[in-house]
Amino acid sequence: EADPSLQVAGMDILIVRLRQIIARESASIGTAFSVALGVFLLLYFRSVMATAIALAPVAAGIGAMLGVMATLGIPFHYVNIVAFPMVVGVGVDNGIHMYCRFREGTAGKGGGVAEAVTQTGRAILMTSLTTIVGFGSLALTGHRGLEGLGICGATGIGVALLASFLLLPGMLGMLRRRDA
Repeated sequence: EADPSLQVAGMDILIVRLRQIIARESASIGTAFSVALGVFLLLYFRSVMATAIALAPVAAGIGAMLGVMATLGIPFHYVNIVAFPMVVGVGVDNGIHMYCRFREGTAGKGGGVAEAVTQTGRAILMTSLTTIVGFGSLALTGHRGLEGLGICGATGIGVALLASFLLLPGMLGMLRRRDA
């Protein structure tokens, strides 16, 4: 008869258990995190439009990352799940910095959209590119888990960067015309 106080252990069992936890918990944790982030930004900006602008690079980056994962057959697992908070962090930083710089320009005598892009754009470009290079290097490791993390992180942050330069200026321009 088996002793109920004994448990089977080992790396294979640990990996299976982690996959089960990630599959079961990732949707609820992701939803709770998204709601908390949205509420935090709403409290900070006191504007639904500003919150949407700040979150636009995040939505683009996460959407692209999920699309690449589905296309390439990269599963959610305990290694590549790390890319999600990194994409959210870099993407929301890009959106907040661009929006705040835009508001500084429109509140004073600045140029608004063009000023926000030219003055904040270099910092956004460099921080995003260095992070993309870091993740991209993981894609070359030869380890499936790290390769997936590298592909996910580089894709998500790369698309968040593109959204920061292609989507945000248009959104800021619409906001400027609306407020004029």
